[in-house]
Amino acid sequence: MRNQDLTLPIATSAMGGTSRFPFLTRQTSRSRMIRVRPLAAFDRRFFPSPRQDFLANWLSADGHVVRVAWDGPDIVGYGLIRPCRAGWKVGPLFADRPDVAQRLSHALISQVTHAGPAEIFVDTPEPNQEAVTLAENLALSPVFETARMYADPQPRVDMSGIFGVTTFELG
Repeated sequence: MRNQDLTLPIATSAMGGTSRFPFLTRQTSRSRMIRVRPLAAFDRRFFPSPRQDFLANWLSADGHVVRVAWDGPDIVGYGLIRPCRAGWKVGPLFADRPDVAQRLSHALISQVTHAGPAEIFVDTPEPNQEAVTLAENLALSPVFETARMYADPQPRVDMSGIFGVTTFELG
């Protein structure tokens, strides 16, 4: 299914209803769809190569919950939360502004904590101090650190909009 504008169902809250953040996807029902092509175009600012096919699979994987932030017709952020070995991992968390990332993170975390406390993890890029501050404001603390190394010049991405990387697990 290369180069097609796929449409995927948006994950829904077990509680149903509407988001408490008015600029987020308003209806949390299985009938609400995410169009992959515009999301992949937004994602491209934060990742060094196109990955529409990857996103189509990643966003629709079992247990993955996605939220998209809009400003009128424009995507201004999106995030995903998924189960991991212990607890839940947020990633990606990409946004135009810190306040958008904050609202997305709260919306995502509320999807998995409505029944009680849950362990939450976010892999934040250290060069984005706003991302580190967001994690600290969520009462998260460092668990481990990694270093990113390049053989060629560092790829050009909008680091200021990366509040949580997609995953370290896939390499």
